[in-house]
Amino acid sequence: LAAALAELFERAGAEVARGADGPAEEWKKAMANIVINPLGALLERRNGELLEVPAVPLFRLLAGEAQKVSDGRGFDIDVLAIAEAAARQTAENRNSMWQDLTRGRETEIGALTGKFVEIAEKAGFDVPGHRAVLLGVRAMEKAEKRDG
Repeated sequence: LAAALAELFERAGAEVARGADGPAEEWKKAMANIVINPLGALLERRNGELLEVPAVPLFRLLAGEAQKVSDGRGFDIDVLAIAEAAARQTAENRNSMWQDLTRGRETEIGALTGKFVEIAEKAGFDVPGHRAVLLGVRAMEKAEKRDG
């Protein structure tokens, strides 16, 4: 998932730094994105607004599921803290997934959340929150294509 995310950013023209602990850093970035992007797109909220009621319980649910998978894969990280920090740092942003939906474009939901769900389920983790946002964003993609 982390490598796929890095590749997406590179194809989009972003510079991706790879350090000695590249997989862990890439995983952290991926965890922030799988919490923030689909939720912001579904709720049509800027990143910082995801830290406010009523989004907080959903934000924490997604982070909690991601934490279990991260722990199971041996990453010593705090997914909730990472996602909260990213949401605060980019508080005014309309994330790319939400922007893609509003423009009638296909999103990165499959490459991000879809891949995460696949990894989680292969490892024996149940991630119903992530499956729900995956289905929700895919439904919105179809609706945008149909209505657009």
